[in-house]
Parts: sequence; structure tokens; C-alpha cells
Amino acid sequence: MLSRGNSESGDEQEPEQQAQTFRDLGLGNWPDVDVRIAALNMDGENAGSWSFQLRPEATQLLVQDIVGTLKSLTLTGELSWSIAAGREITRFTGDINGKSLADLDTLVGAEIPFRSKNTAVKLDIDWPGRPDQFDVSGLSGSVSVRFDDGVILEGNNTAQLFRVFNLLNADTLWRRLKLDFSDLYEAGVAFDAISGKASMINGLLTLDPELQVVGPSGAFKLTGTSNMIEETLDMRMVVVLPLTQNLPLAALLMGAGAPIGGALFVLDKVLGDPLSKLTSATYSVSGSWDEPDVRLRRVFDTGN
Repeated sequence: MLSRGNSESGDEQEPEQQAQTFRDLGLGNWPDVDVRIAALNMDGENAGSWSFQLRPEATQLLVQDIVGTLKSLTLTGELSWSIAAGREITRFTGDINGKSLADLDTLVGAEIPFRSKNTAVKLDIDWPGRPDQFDVSGLSGSVSVRFDDGVILEGNNTAQLFRVFNLLNADTLWRRLKLDFSDLYEAGVAFDAISGKASMINGLLTLDPELQVVGPSGAFKLTGTSNMIEETLDMRMVVVLPLTQNLPLAALLMGAGAPIGGALFVLDKVLGDPLSKLTSATYSVSGSWDEPDVRLRRVFDTGN
């Protein structure tokens, strides 16, 4: 049975010492090993079935053909541990495919309050140190994601960020126009699809170019950066509202009353999709993951 240890060590080595310790392992003399685990047990919990191939070389340890099955998810990829520019570095490239991302709970040792009926994640990431010294402060690389038909549950920082999606709730449009977002933190956020790409350099995540979220009442896209070390945000959000479902908002944004709302309904029937630009707005998203600060900047703007 494996136990999750603390990768932080009180006697961290300098880069030169790391390189020498790595060379002292004599990886070039190690044999190739093919590993198959029918049921991995971590802290008394089943962490799925795994197989991989260890291919030691003089300058690096390769873990090839990784295949892990955790409930509905399958993880595939390759990991390398080597010395680059005199420092230890670990790199992982691979994919996670299946149903709910929450099936990674056991592997990561924490609850993932995220449910979806389809998950597709592609990773190409690296970090300083050994494979067990994963740390967002040094994380670099790229990630792309696609999730379908799910919910981000309450009680986690990610959900608090995405609760801005409730801007699309027609029952609270007037509150939104007054920039009162207090109710965004009371429940989870349902979505039809989430997709996007991001790049990372030493813990700074940049959406590349954006993260798109589509839900039952509309959609929004996020651009900008997030400091994963300090858990801060510097982003822009463009919200697109289906006009026929949000006539009161469209009218209020235009500074008009019900008669204009009726006129907008007629225009929507005549013009169709082009009129969706009249029901979009741009917000700045700053502050922290715990307390995102969402402020209206412009209306009738798709961000193009």
C-alpha cells in the first residue's frame, strides 16, 4: 500500500547537489522494467489499475506508455526525470479522457468538486525537481481542456470564480445591473460545455487565447492571467446573452423600458444572430480566487 508523503523536504539541495545526486544513481546501469498494477492502493483507497515501462538512461529516467484507469477516467502519457541546465526537472505529457474529473479524487488525495459527463484534458507540463516534488510555483507548460454537461460544486475556489456564470440568471438581472454579485457564492454552477487552452510559466497561468463556458442561459469567455502562487486574477470576461431569453436586460442596458423590449423582440425575429451583439457585456475580473472582484466595463461588446 502506498502512502502520500510530503514532497517538501527540510534539507533541499542546491542545483549542483541535485545534479550530483542524480548522477550518483547510475541510471545507465539500471535494467528496463515493465510494471503492471491490477489495483493500486493509496492510503487504504483504490487508486485504479496502472501499467507503465521504466526505461532508465544515463541522463534521464523515462516512464513510458503510462496507462491508468481510475473509475470512468483513463490517463495516458509519458514522464521523464532528468538534468537540464544543471538542475533536476520533471516533465509529463499526456491525456486524461473519460467522464467525471472527480474520479481523480483518490489519486490527488483531495475532493475535486467538479462533475461532468465528458472530460478531455491534454497536458504538457514540467516542474523543477523530482516527480514527487510537484509545485505550482515552478509549473510551466500548456494545458487544454474540454468538459461537457456538468456542474462546479460549491465549497471550492474554482467554483467561486465560475459562479460569475450566474450573471445569466434572468431572475436577478436588476441586481446584476446594480453590480450586486453577492448571490453568486451560494450554489454550484451548471454548464453545458467548458473548453479552452492555457500556458504556464513559473506558476503564472495565461489563457491562450481564452476559456469558453456555455450554459443553459447563455455563454461567456474569459481572457487574461491568474497567478497560481498568490491565487490572484487579472482577467476580462465577455458575457453573451440570448436576446429572446433576456429582453429585460437588453432593454435596461439600453436605458429603456418595456416598449423597447418589445421592439428588440421584433428585431431579433428579423435579424437573428447578429443582434446577439446587443446583449453582450464586458466585465473585469480581478481580486483573489476566494473573492473575485467582478466589475461591469462595457455593454454591447463581444470582445472581438
